[in-house]
Amino acid sequence: MGFNLASAVGGALEGFAMGGPVGAIAGGAAGGAMGGGIVGATGAATNGTLSLSTSSFLAGTEALNEQNLGFQLQLQAQAQQFDEATSEKSELMREQNELRNVAMEQRKGRQRNDAGRRMNRGHGGNSCANCSRKIASW
Repeated sequence: MGFNLASAVGGALEGFAMGGPVGAIAGGAAGGAMGGGIVGATGAATNGTLSLSTSSFLAGTEALNEQNLGFQLQLQAQAQQFDEATSEKSELMREQNELRNVAMEQRKGRQRNDAGRRMNRGHGGNSCANCSRKIASW
């Protein structure tokens, strides 16, 4: 990379405007060596700093996104466990209801049989219709 005379003159003018004669000398030297003067050198440093801070921000954002993904996966696993437990509880309740229904039908059947036995004995309750005497309750 060679010495750029036009950049040296531009850098000297920028340096003089910003810092007087000392700035003109520094700007001319920097402009000639780097090709952009003080503003070019400052811009390059600023761009590097901005690039570094942007990449740091993006890395932090990516870490937060990964953490959020982990939270979502945990929440999904909890929801699945809850759904499974609810389904199992519902199935147990259905089985209990069915067993209760069967027990009720058996009870009704026994009550019908008991009533039929009483009717077969000729007495339809506590008194006899034929003999008008009291019978011990069964």
